[in-house]
Amino acid sequence: MYIVKLIKGKDYGLLGKLFLAGQEQEVDKKTYNYLKDNHQFEVREEKEKPDSPIAPPAEG
Repeated sequence: MYIVKLIKGKDYGLLGKLFLAGQEQEVDKKTYNYLKDNHQFEVREEKEKPDSPIAPPAEG
């Protein structure tokens, strides 16, 4: 999962998306790679967490 946040400016339009100041958005890898060197954005990659932990089988 790739997360970007506009930190400079009020808004930024790119590839049909509108990024608003201070709001995080999930983006695809292509957009992440494009914005990671842009000083107007904070970007990060997060490992996806499973929706719910898998319980071990019950004994007995």
